[in-house]
Amino acid sequence: MSIQVSNKRVLLPTNVSPILYKVHLTTNFKEFNFKSSIIIDLKINETTNSIILNAQELTIENESIELLINSSKSILKPIKIELNEQATTLSLFFNENIPIGFASLSIKYIGYLNDKMLGFYRAKYTHNGQEKYMATTQFEATDARRALPCWDEPAHKAKFQVTLTVPKDRIALSNMPIENEIDEQFTLNDESMKTIRFSESPIMSTYLLAFVVGHFDFVESRTKRGIVVRVYTLPGKSHMGQFSLEVATRTLDYFEQYFDIEYPLPKCDNIAITEFSAGAMENWGLITYRETALLVDENSALGFKQNVAATVTHELAHQWFGNLVTMQWWKELWLNEGFATFIGTQAVDVLFPEWDIWIQFTTMDWGEAMKLDCLKNSHPIEVEVYDASEINEIFDTISYCKGASVISMIATTLGEENFRNGLRIYLKRFMYSNAVTTDLWQALSESSGRDVQTLMHNWTATTGYPFIELSIATKEHLNKYISGDSDGSGHENENVNDWLFVKQSRFFASGEIDNSSTLWKIPISFRLGFDNNNEQTVIIIVELKEQVIKIENLSKAKWIKANNNQSGVYRIKYSDELANKLHTALEQKSFKGSDRLGIQNDAFALAKAGFQSTTQALDLAKSYSIERNYAVFLDLLYNIADLRVLLQPDEPAAIAAKKFTIQLIANATNELGWDKKIGEDAQIGLLRSLLIGTTGICGHQPTIDEARKRFDALVAGDSNAISNDLLRAVYEIVMAHNRPNDFDSLLSLFRKATNQENRMRVLRCLGRTRDAQTIQRALEFSLSDEVRKQDVFAIYFGTIWSITGRELTWQFLKNNWPKIYQIYGDGYMLLTRIVGVCTEYFSTEEKADEIEAFFNANPCPAAQRTIKQSCETIRLTAAWIKRESRNVADWFLKQQ
Repeated sequence: MSIQVSNKRVLLPTNVSPILYKVHLTTNFKEFNFKSSIIIDLKINETTNSIILNAQELTIENESIELLINSSKSILKPIKIELNEQATTLSLFFNENIPIGFASLSIKYIGYLNDKMLGFYRAKYTHNGQEKYMATTQFEATDARRALPCWDEPAHKAKFQVTLTVPKDRIALSNMPIENEIDEQFTLNDESMKTIRFSESPIMSTYLLAFVVGHFDFVESRTKRGIVVRVYTLPGKSHMGQFSLEVATRTLDYFEQYFDIEYPLPKCDNIAITEFSAGAMENWGLITYRETALLVDENSALGFKQNVAATVTHELAHQWFGNLVTMQWWKELWLNEGFATFIGTQAVDVLFPEWDIWIQFTTMDWGEAMKLDCLKNSHPIEVEVYDASEINEIFDTISYCKGASVISMIATTLGEENFRNGLRIYLKRFMYSNAVTTDLWQALSESSGRDVQTLMHNWTATTGYPFIELSIATKEHLNKYISGDSDGSGHENENVNDWLFVKQSRFFASGEIDNSSTLWKIPISFRLGFDNNNEQTVIIIVELKEQVIKIENLSKAKWIKANNNQSGVYRIKYSDELANKLHTALEQKSFKGSDRLGIQNDAFALAKAGFQSTTQALDLAKSYSIERNYAVFLDLLYNIADLRVLLQPDEPAAIAAKKFTIQLIANATNELGWDKKIGEDAQIGLLRSLLIGTTGICGHQPTIDEARKRFDALVAGDSNAISNDLLRAVYEIVMAHNRPNDFDSLLSLFRKATNQENRMRVLRCLGRTRDAQTIQRALEFSLSDEVRKQDVFAIYFGTIWSITGRELTWQFLKNNWPKIYQIYGDGYMLLTRIVGVCTEYFSTEEKADEIEAFFNANPCPAAQRTIKQSCETIRLTAAWIKRESRNVADWFLKQQ
């Protein structure tokens, strides 16, 4: 039987299904391989003479392959064995039919501990002053097949019984607790060995299997129900796992209560891996992380702690969404990632309400989704994936951030209780099984009594999001859209000022008119403000291309804000009348932080698309001089920084833009000062760093002088010269105006750093300068042995922030493309990230053409969509410059 094509999907045949994998691996840290044997208990669903499963980069001992037929106790040997490296399949053909029933397949093989950060791979670390390697796994999406022959698709769930033979001085971990451990009588590479057998796992998909071998310390806690929670670190770093241990323990308790389902495993290990391509991986019971995503110390910056908390809660959310209930196929990836992002954020908010994390969700998740999904080269949340080679491309902003934002919108629309009850129905109905999106909609429909499938279909099935235009309705609108009269008669008793005229279309970053027939059912949340600070909120479903909606008391309202709390995935354009009222209310501090963020975010997006002038958005920005919320300022300053970057070729205008930025935030910056005050709000440290960093980068000389003074003191050995919250800001200021020795001084801090948090700060700032020689040094350093392969992209985030740096970074990528592709070609996510950051910030048609030509000549399938998105973004930027740069330059010059 051949590989099946299901709706063009390349899938394994379903004539045989795995039930239980019994795999035994012996790790060899000298030869970087693992000798293995596996017995797979099978269910034979159809009479067949062939078995096809996945295998990649495995050396199969053909003579070892045997199939035991349970009913007859007979043993079959394959007459033909095909290992197809391109299709990553192992095909076994027998000279007689295998009857329906049960069988066991035995295979011996050798695999390789690669250095590609996928499959079963090696990661370097230092132990007792010596260079060592750990062995660890990253199987999502399709790399379990690099460690064992298996049915490597999410729908082929099975149980696993793992046995590891490892050096006696190493710790070995897998998804389940240790069942048995014995010391072996033999040595390997002069090392005594031990064999550890782990308990049998629940039924799960192959991508969730995990094992790790190395030298580790750990800290331990227990949940209220007694689940053992551990955080594993390199020796001597266990104290850095205490914060994430607390987060993990409390989160498990919270999710058990919220989902009304117990965490089904007896333990939950969390382990920091020194070389890791993603941020973390939700392997059931053995979650792997980058060090920066798990480890903090008592002096870590708040932003860093927030990132760790968000990552831990995200991965723990997967223990239910993804592990207990798994997507049927990668098309439904968003059911894993979108939900983990949303529910993980909710958990952070429960654990740390003082962080006000939902407003950061608005800028980090909602904002990023809106930025990407207005491109023509975006994709639906549910994007069809036909082949394993395409899967990694959809681990992107749409699956994570737009997915989470759409979930936030439906949660708001249905109400908290209906939403939670729907999730419980869904999880209990499909536990230990697989599900598709419509299964979730059905559960939410049952809990809420609403037709969620009809409401939500286009939100996940189509690309893009709605563009809503709002204005006060006229009599003609009422007659046309309610009664259908065209002579102006009817509705004489209606107050038109209680009605809104609403138009919907798809929002394109290019500003082009949407001529498609796509319509969304849009739950628009409105907030109205009245005298005496009274307010009113209402949610109305808009589903027509054009319609009128009645809002009680609208005529009495001082203002109306659509998309209350920015909970909806759409852009809003107000008529001049409504916009003017909104702006007046903004100056009077009438809105919560998320709404203040959304008003300016929409304004700049509309301006970039050409729906209004950029100078209108800048006029609005002046109202934010009274702002004091970190996330609001972060989003606004990013929008203004984008304009400063585009104006870089016009030096007088660029300088004027910097002066405007300094002036806009001057009051807030002066209020906060450089040093933390007793009892200040948790968010103030983040805001202080943002404002000081922005002020210094924009050229405020007193700020530059103070940053240099503190930096020099730090380099000289005063560890208290700069608080951790301000380190990155100071590094950025120093390098933006770098002196001859600043690069070497910063590099020395990198080499002395004892944790990845500080190393990553340095890497992001090393090349953030306009000096070509310094930028080139940073670029060369990126591919040195001192920089972990997982961290290379961080340097490029610094080097691209000047005209000179962007060009040098692009040339460096081209000149070193064979080496970069060799290192990252299989590590799709890292390669995509590198390509994206090195290409998307240009601003001329010619550069877009050049980038396309380069990748046409040097194909990069893993980053194909990213390349298209970069080139589209570049052309949009070029169009904006042609349309508006002169007016914007003049606006900034007039502000001086």
